[in-house]
Formats: sequence, C-alpha cells, structure tokens
Amino acid sequence: MGSATGSEVGHAGRLDYDRPMTPGAEVRILHELGEDGLRRLVSSFFCRARTDDVLGPVYRASLDATGEDWPDAERRLAQFLIFRMGGSREYIEQRGHPRLRARHMGFAIDAGGAERWALRMREAMAEAGVPDPIRGELGGFFDQTAAWMVNRADGPGGGPDRGA
Repeated sequence: MGSATGSEVGHAGRLDYDRPMTPGAEVRILHELGEDGLRRLVSSFFCRARTDDVLGPVYRASLDATGEDWPDAERRLAQFLIFRMGGSREYIEQRGHPRLRARHMGFAIDAGGAERWALRMREAMAEAGVPDPIRGELGGFFDQTAAWMVNRADGPGGGPDRGA
C-alpha cells in the first residue's frame, strides 16, 4: 500500500482538515470543559471505539502489541488532550513529545479510518454535552489530527501493517 498525501485525504471531502483552531481556542476549551470534561469526552469516544467495526480492531491490535488495556488507551488520549489544551503536563512527563504520526505509523490508517475516528469524536462531543462553539473548535482540531494520521491510500486498512 502506498502512502496517502494530504491531497488524497482532501479528495474524500469529509474532513475539514484545513481549518486551524482560532487563537486562544485551547484556553477557552480547557476553561469551558475543564480536565474532567475532556476525560468525559474521551470516555464517551472509547465507548464507541471499542465496538466500532473500523476503530475497534485497530485499537485492539495496538493494545495487544503493547500489553496494555482499554483504560490505558483512554487515559493516554485524555492526558494528551488535556496537555494539548493547556492543562496538566502529565502526558509529556510520562511519554515525552507526542510524535502522533510516528506513534501511529505501525497501523494502516486510510482516509476512511480517519473519517470514522473524527465521526466518533463528534458523536462523543454531542453525548458529553460539549457546547456548540467549543464543539466547532474541537471538531476542526479532531479533523486535522485524523487527517494527519493517514498513512495509507484508501483501502481495507485498519490493522497493524508492520511490514510497510
């Protein structure tokens, strides 16, 4: 499988990966939701990801490879979002620089998988009661992040692809 470029992701037309957060959005998001609100958002996301036919197998493969479990993955994502929005530095202290793309390179992520991840995040924001203005900012951030993780052209993808 070849690598997908940003333009290939853009052809899908579903992710708004070209919309950066407005200046100061991180501060507003953390102030509005707080660290507990971000944890609730992540918990809602993982309730969906566990049973999702695209995301579930990718997460299970990752957890199998690392010997970790679902609560570990949930805690890591929450710590990352809290750090990214200007909160606790626990993520950096435990894991170092996020290196998101490098950390996800071992898994075949195509545009469809990225879109599914962003969709589940949008659903989680709705369930967690994230207010509309914050939902818009976070939605753009999630779309950008998901698009950045794409490392394969559209196709079946979705599991470990260690040989690429």
